[in-house]
Amino acid sequence: MDFDEKKLWEILGRIGATITAFCLIVSLFQFFTDDSQNLDDIRKFIRIAINIIAFLLFL
Repeated sequence: MDFDEKKLWEILGRIGATITAFCLIVSLFQFFTDDSQNLDDIRKFIRIAINIIAFLLFL
C-alpha cells in the first residue's frame, strides 16, 4: 500500500473543521440564549471572534 500524506492532511483538516464548526455553533447558541449579566458583551464578542477565526483557518 502506498502512503498518501496529502490524503491524511485532508482528512485531519476536515475533522478539525468539523470540530471548530461545532464549537462555533455552540458559541453562537450561548451568545443568543445566555442572559446572565456575569459576562460582559465584549467577552461574548471575543469568544465568537475566536471561534470564527479558528473555523476560517481550517477552511
